[in-house]
Order: sequence, then C-alpha cells, then structure tokens
Amino acid sequence: MNKNALDDYDRLVQSIFDYDHHPAAQQEKFSFLVQSYRYLTELPHEISFLHRLHSLHIHNCTRLQYLPTELGDLPQLHTLQITTIKQLPKGLGQLANIDTLLLSDSLLLKSTNWNRLLPLTNLRTLKLSNCLSNWQPLPTQIFKLTNLEALHLPNNQLITLPEEIQQLQALKTLDLSYNPLSNFPAFVLQLPALQTLVLPASALANFPSSSLGLQHIANLTITDSKQVDKTAVRLFLQLLRHSKKHAYSNALQQLILDAIRDRKQLRSYTKKKLFLLLDSHLSVLQSEALELLKNKLLPTRSACLFIAKGSKIIVQGNLKGSLSALQLRIEEQGWQLGKKVTAATQYILIGRKPNRAKWQKIAPKATLLTEKMLLAHLQQLHTPYLLASANKNTTEQLQNITQLLLSADNNNVLLAIDLLQAGGIPISLQEAIFWAYRRQSSATIRRKLKQLASVHFSVNFVQLLQSKKRLQASLSEKQLAKNLAFFVRAADLDAVKMAAFCYQIFQKGYWFIYQYLNQAQQEQLTQLVSLTMDEVQHKLIELNES
Repeated sequence: MNKNALDDYDRLVQSIFDYDHHPAAQQEKFSFLVQSYRYLTELPHEISFLHRLHSLHIHNCTRLQYLPTELGDLPQLHTLQITTIKQLPKGLGQLANIDTLLLSDSLLLKSTNWNRLLPLTNLRTLKLSNCLSNWQPLPTQIFKLTNLEALHLPNNQLITLPEEIQQLQALKTLDLSYNPLSNFPAFVLQLPALQTLVLPASALANFPSSSLGLQHIANLTITDSKQVDKTAVRLFLQLLRHSKKHAYSNALQQLILDAIRDRKQLRSYTKKKLFLLLDSHLSVLQSEALELLKNKLLPTRSACLFIAKGSKIIVQGNLKGSLSALQLRIEEQGWQLGKKVTAATQYILIGRKPNRAKWQKIAPKATLLTEKMLLAHLQQLHTPYLLASANKNTTEQLQNITQLLLSADNNNVLLAIDLLQAGGIPISLQEAIFWAYRRQSSATIRRKLKQLASVHFSVNFVQLLQSKKRLQASLSEKQLAKNLAFFVRAADLDAVKMAAFCYQIFQKGYWFIYQYLNQAQQEQLTQLVSLTMDEVQHKLIELNES
C-alpha cells in the first residue's frame, strides 16, 4: 500500500471511530458514507465496529479492490451501494446478509469477475446503472440469483437481452430503460411474478404481435422514445389499456395493432370485415371500438393529444379566440405559452397565416395542434359543474340557462353568461348560444358570447356567428329554411334543436321542418315543442294559398 493509499486508509479509520461515537450510529438503522477516497484500495476492518450499520454507500473510490471479510459479520447490513469502480471488489461474496446491491456509473471492465455475485443468495434487488461499457452483453451470472425480485439495468447499452432471464422466476420488477434494445424481448412475458416493466421505446419499434402480451403487466412504462414515433407509442399503450379493460377480441387487437404499425394497412380491410371484427365484442363496446379506430388511428399524429405538465406550447399565427383567455386555461394545466420556436419545441399551435419559415423545419419533430384540437383536449382535462351535469343527463339546469340566454331581459342573459364562465359550456348548449348571439342587439353581450364560443367551440362555429346570412321573422319560409340549412351544415349543428328554437322565437320554420328533417327528426321535434306534423302541413297549405 503506497503512501497516498495509506493516508486515505488512516483517514477513513479515524472517520469510522468518530462516527461510532456519534448519536446517529446508535439508531436502529443507519447509513455510513465512504466518499472520494481516491487512493483507497481496501476498506479497513474497523468498519465492523459499526454494529448497527444498515446501509453502506461507497462513492468515487475508483481504486477500491477489497472489502473486509468482517463486513459479513454485521447482522443488520442489508444495502450496499458502490459507484465509479472498475471491478467488483474481492470479499463481496462474504456479504451473505445483504438483500440490495446498487452499482452505478462504474463502467466495469470486460474482465470483471461476475462470479463474485454468486454467493449473494439472499439478494432481492440488484441495480446495474451505466456499468456495462463498449456494448457488453449482460453477465449470465445474474440469472443464477434466483431469489431476485427487482432487477434494474438502465443505461447499459444493451442491444439484446439473454433468454436466460426466464430463470428469475421470482422477479417482480424489471427496468430496461435507456438501452438500445433492437428487438422486443418477448420471453420476459414468461416471468410468472412480473408486475412492473420499464422498456425502451426502441424495443417496440415494429410493434410485433407478441407485444400485445404486455397488457397483462400491471405497471408498464415506455422510455426514451426519441427514435420512435411518440404518437404510435401512446396509441399502443392505449390499445393495451382498452384491451385489458374491455376484453377486446384477438382479431380486433391485431387490427388496431396493424393500424398503429402502418395506417395504410387499414385499406386492406373491407368495411364488411371491419364490422365483423367489431361484432366479435359485446354490442355496447362497438361504438367505443369504432371511435378508437376513427379518432385515434386515422387522423394525423397531431390529432392524438397528450400534453405533460411543464410542456411549452408555441403559438404561430393568429388565433380565433382570445389569447388571454386561452393562456389562463393553459396555465391552469401547468403548461407554458410562447411564440419563439426552437429546436426544443414540443408543441406548435397553428393559427391563421403562421410564419412557416420559423416552424416548418421544426414541425416534423414537434406535435402540431389546431386551436380546435387544443380546446377539445382542455375540455377533457377539466369538467366544471355544468359539464358534469350534462354528463349525468340532468337537463334541468341546462334548460334554465337556455331560457336565460334567450330571454328578452339583458340582465338574464348576462347572468347565464356568468354561469357558463364558471361551470363550462356543454356541447348541447351550442345551438342556444348561436340563437342568443344572433338575436342579441347589445354589443357587450355579443362580445362576451363570442369569447365563450371561441374558447369552447369550433372555429367554424365562431365564424358563423358573424355570418351575414339572416335569420329573421321577416324572411319567407323557403328563405328561412335555406338559411337554417346552411348554418346546420356549416357548423354541424343539431337540425332538430335549430328548428325548435326557430319555431319558439319566430313561430316560423315550417318549411325547414317539412323539407329538411327526416321522419325520426320530426318525431323528436314534436317532443320538444307543442307542434304536430299535421299542424305543419296545414300551415304550409295556408301559406301556399295566401
């Protein structure tokens, strides 16, 4: 032992004696830290004086080669953590009592003697983080530690995983994050006790059919998706979750997986075959399965929205709604709003006339949003009390607000606006908002209604509020019907509700009811207003005669 090593050894011995008399050393479980002894080659046997030692942490002792055999005599020593070493130290096998071994940032050499792990038969948790350099394979000696319950192998440059891992029958947690795995290790699904699995996204690059087995893993996390389409990974996780919850048939799971892998493959399925697959479930799940196909698989990747807290949303162009109102809602979710596009930009909110030179090169790396998409996502994240009422099919509150909106007293309209600002706007009130705006003469109230619509409804709807097409009692029946039909088509409004409001406000709209509503819609209308189809036809005859 050279002079520098001897000095480090003596300093550590003195530190052990000092700590042995410290009150902390008398606690039931306590930790001891050996840090930055650069020349230390072995731990002094005096460490065995720390009888109550529970956790030993050795950091930045790069030349450490030996652990004293006395460590094995410490009855309460259960955790050993070592960083920045090049070899597993001799004497490690003497620590038969430890159940947790943590090795990190050590860059262990290829010549490392992994057999020194084999005597650790009580080991329950093993962590090797950033320890295997130069694309080394995983040491097979690890798979002989058959009592292991948690194996953490993050950031080790592992390309493949040995099939011998199936020997770890007691394994509950397996962490393979941040490794460039090139194939999906399907054999991990054969581990009977596995509950938590962390996989790098590269292992799911081609989404093999065997990956559908991951739906049985209780806690699944996918990391490091830089080289894989994040949207595809999100869709895959959704598929697993829905399959597990609703017991999707194998055929439907494979169909959705094909669509995630390559959306073009959907074209090979005829409509008849699609519906046959959907019919393989309970009937109550057909609509949900259809929505999953329609909304999650067929649109571009930007339509599938998930925004984590702390994300930054960059605005490019002019938005239809009030930017200040949108900013408040964004800040409530813990997001940021900005205008400067950089290489780190995650989300770009595109408005009218964006500066394409700023975002076009970044766009393939970021998720592009429309204002409508973002508003729909915000609506899902936050459900105020009026929206909750609508979801529970309790319509009394909504009927009262509708009456206030269409009241001739402006104070009533303002009260309704205040209620909507606090409680949210259910989509079922869209037609009432439309009529309230169109028949309102107060510029202040029209402005507030437009702001509400800008935040909660589509851009087309906001544009139609200000359309020059008239809806007035002075219009002829046919012209009124033509204009009503235009508004219904342009903003996808409910034709029955539009007809009902028109009749209640103007006592007109007979031609629209007769010509533009089908039989089912006509029956629905008669339940909303005190009007029969015989009365509609009789009124139209009177109008023709006059």
